Amino acid sequence: MQYRWTKKYEFFFFLLLLSIVFTRVLANFNNFNYSISVWLPVVFIPVSLLYGLGTLKIKKSINTVKIESILYILIIGFLVSVPFFQMIFFQNLIDSEGRYSHNYILVTSSLAVSWMLAGSVVAKVESSLAINVILLFYFILSLFYLYTGLDGGYFIDYYSLSSLRNDDIKIHHLSLTEPLTYIIFLTLSFFIKKNYIKWLALLLMTYIMLALGGRVSFFSFVFTIFFYEFLISDKRFFLAKLSFIIFILLIIIYSLKGLFIDSDAYKKIFFEGGIGQDSSLEARLDFFSDFNNGILSQFLIGNVNYFIERHNTLGSYAHNILSVFQFYGTLSFLTIIYTFYYIFKKIFYYKIYESLSPIDTFGFLLLVYSFISILVGKAVLFSPMWFVIGFWLIRLRLFKVKNYV
Repeated sequence: MQYRWTKKYEFFFFLLLLSIVFTRVLANFNNFNYSISVWLPVVFIPVSLLYGLGTLKIKKSINTVKIESILYILIIGFLVSVPFFQMIFFQNLIDSEGRYSHNYILVTSSLAVSWMLAGSVVAKVESSLAINVILLFYFILSLFYLYTGLDGGYFIDYYSLSSLRNDDIKIHHLSLTEPLTYIIFLTLSFFIKKNYIKWLALLLMTYIMLALGGRVSFFSFVFTIFFYEFLISDKRFFLAKLSFIIFILLIIIYSLKGLFIDSDAYKKIFFEGGIGQDSSLEARLDFFSDFNNGILSQFLIGNVNYFIERHNTLGSYAHNILSVFQFYGTLSFLTIIYTFYYIFKKIFYYKIYESLSPIDTFGFLLLVYSFISILVGKAVLFSPMWFVIGFWLIRLRLFKVKNYV
């Protein structure tokens, strides 16, 4: 029997997602236990099992199984099985920060599965007044905390946030930007179709992404918005619109440049010291060059031990989509690549980017943002990647069944 998803359950799933990501925001401000906030997404595992993912039900004839279900099961299968193969065939090494390789791959996979399931259940949500209200509530709360995090400046002061803590956890742009990504794109999706407030919302969200201090996140966000505008605009007038937007942005950036030109975050984002002087970029390039050296040991089932053997730290993986290969091997990597291709193909086939549903818009914006991010700077630990995979493999089934477009 297929499960009936009522408005009550839709609201529950949406509230659960926002509550989980917001606890991570609170943890960065020392208002919630950090370790618990990282592990909270695993609650989506029992939640999804309890309510059931009817779209994954395999029927008697294999010919009736949809490709979305096959891809979903394959990815979950890789995430569950690869860690156990690595524990069987590889030693449990420890890196310079005291992290064990077996625990590391298990935690990475557990959270990836959790975020896939989170995307799966949220894929069944539709907009409602209750959902709009709760989203606005969490967004306003987020703005309040971000304002306090500015500490009188124009960028989030991560040194100040870290100094508030009684533990050794160092707060940085990655730990804060990632949970806020969901809230930012959800909120933007509810306003981007409303012309009377659209551009104000875009400017506000762009500033938030800038203030968070993450270079990859900021430029991926900007490109995502430009790409979306290109798709939904009349192509005859898009060049004029694009020129106008760039002109306004340049005026704003030039006008405000004097306010935060001395900020380290500003210099980092815009390579004020020159690309050759950027230590973060240099480290990423070094890790990327290591990819060729580790191919053989990571070819079949991945091998996180290689990071310890090479650099004595589990954080030395390629900061792009190649990290999937390093963690999970060739078949997993090719499956993820094909899954993204399939999702984009179906979205353009159905023209989902033109949908009036804020949830569809959210899914599309987050998909583009996540895909760009993992191409240029994010890695296998990037939760939005797993979220959008789970979201669209379920959402696309709903389009076929319910004829949303």
